[in-house]
Amino acid sequence: MNMKLAPDIVTVAERVASAEAVLVDMDGCLIASGRALPGAERLIEMAGERLYLVSNNSSHSAGELAAWLAMLGLSIPAERMVLAGELALHTARQHFPHQPLMLLARTELQHYAATLGTTLDDENPACVVLTRDLDLTYARLAQAIKHLSRGVPLLVANPDLTHPDWQGEPVPETGSLLAMFRAAVPQLDHQVLGKPQPALFEAALVRAGARAEFSLMIGDNPVTDGAGAESLGIPFFQVGHARDADAADIARLLAMTLG
Repeated sequence: MNMKLAPDIVTVAERVASAEAVLVDMDGCLIASGRALPGAERLIEMAGERLYLVSNNSSHSAGELAAWLAMLGLSIPAERMVLAGELALHTARQHFPHQPLMLLARTELQHYAATLGTTLDDENPACVVLTRDLDLTYARLAQAIKHLSRGVPLLVANPDLTHPDWQGEPVPETGSLLAMFRAAVPQLDHQVLGKPQPALFEAALVRAGARAEFSLMIGDNPVTDGAGAESLGIPFFQVGHARDADAADIARLLAMTLG
C-alpha cells in the first residue's frame, strides 16, 4: 500500500470519498464465481460516478458485463468499464484496419468485433487475437498454432494466468493459453495488452477526467493491478487471500484505518 494522504484522512472509506476516480478490478475484488463479494455494493454506492471498472476481463463486452453484474446487484454502466478484451479488438482494428483477423473469443466478443467493422477469417488472417475463449476447440487451437508458426502475429488481451474463484482457487485465464502457444511456437511474435500495461488505467483516468495521484486502484493482483497502477503513480490497495494483501475483501478494506 502506497498512499498520498491528507492528515485528516484516516480510513480507506474516507480516501475513497475524496478520490477523483476509484478504479477497481472485478474478479477477486467485486465478484468471484458469479457471486458479489463483501463490500462490493457499498464501494459502488460510495464512489458513484467516480467508480470505473478496470479489468483484464476478455470474455465479455462491456454491455454484456454491465447487464450481468446488475443481476448480482452491482450497478456499473458499460461506459464506466474499461476491459482488456475490448481493448484487444480496438488495437487489432487500429493495426490491421482492412485485414481479416482470427479471433479466439466468445460469441459476444465476436459480435462486438463485427460492430467495429472487423472481418473475421480463420483461414488467412493477418493477425490472431487471443482472449479468454471458453468455447475454444482443439481444431481452432491447432489452426491458430499453424498460423503463428508461419509468422502471423498474435495480440493477447491480457497476461493473467488465472483469476480466483470465491474460495480463492485458480480459474484458468488468457495467460494460460498464451503459455501453451509459447510452448508450441518458441519464436512466437506476440504483443500482450491489458494490465499491467498502462492503456487500461490511462483510458479510465481520461474518461473520469481524473489525475493519477488523486485517484486510487483496488485490485487483488500485485503483478497486474498493483504494478500497473503504481507505474502511473496511482495509489494501490490490495484485497484477497494473499498474505501481503491489505484486507481480505473490500468490506474490511473500507473499514481499515490508515497511517
